Amino acid sequence: MLHKSNTYQLKPEINLLVDQALEIGIDTFIYQNKTRLGALVNFVADQAQLRDGLNKKCPLLAQAGGFANKRSLEQASSETTAELKTQLFTGIHSMLSLCSGLGIDDLAFARNGCHVTAIDANETLNTLFDYNAKQLGVTTVQRITDTAENYCLKQPNAHFDLIYLDPDRRSDEKRQILLSEHSPNVVEMQEYLFKLSSKILIKCSPMYDHAMAIKELKNIAHFYSISVGNEMKELLIELQKDYTAVPQMTCIDVQKNNTLTKRFDGQSASFPLEKKMGNYFIETATCINKLRQQSNYAASEAWYSIQPIFGWFSSDNSPENAMGRVFHIIHDMPFNPRACKSYLNSKGIDKANVKTRGLKFNTQETYLKLNLKEGGADYLFITEWQGKAHLIHAQY
Repeated sequence: MLHKSNTYQLKPEINLLVDQALEIGIDTFIYQNKTRLGALVNFVADQAQLRDGLNKKCPLLAQAGGFANKRSLEQASSETTAELKTQLFTGIHSMLSLCSGLGIDDLAFARNGCHVTAIDANETLNTLFDYNAKQLGVTTVQRITDTAENYCLKQPNAHFDLIYLDPDRRSDEKRQILLSEHSPNVVEMQEYLFKLSSKILIKCSPMYDHAMAIKELKNIAHFYSISVGNEMKELLIELQKDYTAVPQMTCIDVQKNNTLTKRFDGQSASFPLEKKMGNYFIETATCINKLRQQSNYAASEAWYSIQPIFGWFSSDNSPENAMGRVFHIIHDMPFNPRACKSYLNSKGIDKANVKTRGLKFNTQETYLKLNLKEGGADYLFITEWQGKAHLIHAQY
C-alpha cells in the first residue's frame, strides 16, 4: 500500500518514529533523519504535529495507530459527534458518503452495521483511510477515488438509505461559508441526489446560519445543532424528498457526564418572558442559541428574561439538567466602574471571568475598567438591565 506521491508504506512501526519525534523535538528529528528516511521524515513530522489533536478528536483511531493529515483532521467530525449521528439515524443499512475526507462518520456508521460507499477525489487520503479502516478492523466501507459529481452521474439506478455529505468548505484562498460555494455543490446536486435516496444529511460548518439554508435548499425536514462542552460543533441539515412542512429542530448538548436533547417545532417564541433577576443565572448552550431557540427553551423551563438574544436568563431555583451553564448569583448592581471596583475589592476579587454583551464597551475594555486579571472562580456578566448597564456577579 504505497502513499501516492512517496515511496514508503504506511505501517504501524511509523508510530514509533512519531513517538521519537515527539520525545526529541520535531526539528531535531528531521535534522537527524532526513537522509536516512527520505520523504518519510516529513510524514512523521506531520503526524507528530497532529498527534495531540488526533488523540482528542478521534481517540479510537489514535489508539489503533491511525494517521491523518492536517486539513482532513480539522474538518473531520469527532468520534463523539459521529456516534451521535448513528443514534439519530438508526436502521441505515446502506449509505453513500460524498467528500468523505478522514471518514470518521463513515467508520461510525460501518461499526453500527451499515455498508458505506465512500467517495473522495483525493487518492492519497483514500489510501490513508484504507489503512486506518484496516487498523480498526472495519471492512464494510468501500472507498472510491472520484468526484461526487462524477460518481453520482455514473450511478443512475443506485439506491441508498441515506446520502451523507461533508462538503469541502475551503478553497485555496479562503474558507467558504455558503453551501453553494462548497465542493460538491449540494445546492446544484440536490434534485439529482434525491434520485439516489429519499433522505440526505448535510454536515455544515458551525458558522453556517440555518436561516441561510432555508434560502439555499429545498425540502428541509430537520435541523440538528450539536454542542460539546458548550462549544458549537456541528449543524446538520436533513433533507427529505417531497417534505414541505416547517423544518423541525433538535438541539443536542454533550456534557461531561450526560447528553441532553431538546426538540423544537421550528416556530418563533409567541409569548413574552417575565424580566426578573432570580437567584440563579443561566447561559443557554450554544446548540440552543445556534437555532435561535433560547427564548422557547427558557419559556419551557419557566425562566426569567435577562438578555434572551444572548441566551441569558435567571431562575429562582437551580435548574436540573439545564442545557447550558448554571451559576449562583452572588450579587448584582448597576455597572459603575468605581463602585464595582470597590465591591470587588471588598470581596478580595482581583481575577474573574468577564462577559460583556450589548453595550458600547467590550469585554477586554471591562477588564481594564475593573483592573482585573482573567480567570478564577468568579464570573461577571455585564449587560443592559432596566435601561442601564448592570453587573451580575456569579459563581459556577
